Amino acid sequence: MSENLEEILYQERSELNNKLKKLLEDRERKIDELKKYKEKRIEYVEEIRRLKDELKRLRDVKNEFRNRINELKKRRSELRENMKNLLNRLIELRSSIPELSELSKVSLASIRERIDKLEWKIITGQVDLEYEHMIIKEIASLENLLEKAIKARKTSSELKEIRAQILSYKMEMNDLSKAMEEIHRALRNISANEQEIKNKINELSRNIQEIDNKISVQKQELDSISKEIQNIRERLKNVSQELRRVREEKMRSREKEILDSLRKRAEDKLKKGEKITFEELYALYGESSDEET
Repeated sequence: MSENLEEILYQERSELNNKLKKLLEDRERKIDELKKYKEKRIEYVEEIRRLKDELKRLRDVKNEFRNRINELKKRRSELRENMKNLLNRLIELRSSIPELSELSKVSLASIRERIDKLEWKIITGQVDLEYEHMIIKEIASLENLLEKAIKARKTSSELKEIRAQILSYKMEMNDLSKAMEEIHRALRNISANEQEIKNKINELSRNIQEIDNKISVQKQELDSISKEIQNIRERLKNVSQELRRVREEKMRSREKEILDSLRKRAEDKLKKGEKITFEELYALYGESSDEET
């Protein structure tokens, strides 16, 4: 009966050790997997942090571009206002001298020469009184024409300056429009990059959530394995104690059998008057002394 029990306990202990070994291997594997999950999670978190920094940088660039666009718009408004004022001045100048085109072509030198000749005639007395009145009227008319011609030339020069300035403003406005279009194109590219980065952040956040779920499951499984390992170790401890008890009991039983055999042999020798050995003597009297003690 004890041999069968010992064999059963041996078998159970062997099975428990095998199971414990497997569980320890499983736990080690789970710990490694958990470590990898945590490392991967750190990678995702670092990547999200890097992407958020990039988003901040892009926002700063966008703000700079927007400030630049505001500056360009302000300058464009200034140019439009300046052009409006110049166009009004252009209209004013054109309306001030209707015959501007004809007067601009008049020779100032010829008018002055004609005035000088007429005045010389009056000074030298080359004409009579009646003709002198006619010359004076002609001189007044020529001086009026000269004044208008001079004014027309000044106006014509100012008109050219205005036209040149308007052309300069138009060219600058054209450059402003191109610059703003380039900035708008850059802003569209930045917005596209921002959206792409946000999509990546969302994807990484989902990955982190999935890893968190796996980490949670892994921890639960590790807790379960650790509890099972603890239970098996407790059972192993009990089985080992029971096995030790069975062995000790078996040993005591075997020792008793040997002592009984020696005692019987010693008794037989004493009856026959034969000499007995120390072991037989101990079996005969030592056992009794031990029991009495």
